[in-house]
Amino acid sequence: MERLLLLLFMGVLFFSCSDSSINKESKNTTQNMEQRSLTSMYTDLINSFEDVSARGLDGVSILYPDYFGGAYVKDDKVVIFLTKESDKDFVKKDLSKRIDLNYVSFVECDYSYAELMDLDKWLFDFFTKNKNKSFLNTLHVDGWNINKNKNKIIIKLNDCSSFYINGFKNKVIDTPMIDFEKSRGRLK
Repeated sequence: MERLLLLLFMGVLFFSCSDSSINKESKNTTQNMEQRSLTSMYTDLINSFEDVSARGLDGVSILYPDYFGGAYVKDDKVVIFLTKESDKDFVKKDLSKRIDLNYVSFVECDYSYAELMDLDKWLFDFFTKNKNKSFLNTLHVDGWNINKNKNKIIIKLNDCSSFYINGFKNKVIDTPMIDFEKSRGRLK
């Protein structure tokens, strides 16, 4: 009886250490390494633009190439590189000096990252002026950010009805570079 229990216990132990759990663990480790590699590749790409920077009163600002519309890692598999209308061969040649293009996918976009950054700076200056704070509250503006996937600036509104969107467009700025989304609430 003891032998039977011992054999049964060893059988359960043997199956719990099967290849499937080892393979699953190995696959997860490989995916994590690829994800870290893509993330570091993305970081290297962004850092490569620091070589072309301007120093001014505001500190150091990165001068992005005119063709650069942004970049992001998609599904932990590929770096999406947004390019504004330009010579694709030139872009690929320039990028190949910065990162490995085997893990890069190119997507056309409407605005350069520099254009988005300029609008972002303008919005920051506008939103942080004391005289505009109560006005922005009446429009239910909770914040904004650059959305790299959409290649636009997203204005976060507490109430995303056409009344407040049109109010923002009429009284602040109306540009196709801006989209509106419902906010998740104001930061305190």
